[in-house]
Amino acid sequence: MEKAYFEGKSKFRKPLSCHLFLIRITEYKRFDAVNYHELDICKPGRRCGASEKLPLCKFLKESLTAKYGAEWYKELEIADEYILSQK
Repeated sequence: MEKAYFEGKSKFRKPLSCHLFLIRITEYKRFDAVNYHELDICKPGRRCGASEKLPLCKFLKESLTAKYGAEWYKELEIADEYILSQK
């Protein structure tokens, strides 16, 4: 479906909720909690991301930016870099 959209064969693009399928968003009054829901079926994808050193937040950059905006995503990148520097 997504491939057909990018090839110009379809005007329908997969909804944002599909892009963020494994991301669980809990809305609170002052913020959203954004968490990854780990499923066994996604193990190959996690292994691929790990071998290519591609964090999930970078893989989902376009979708997370569409949902929350560029400024929010920039803050996420800063937080991710900080967490990685503490390891």
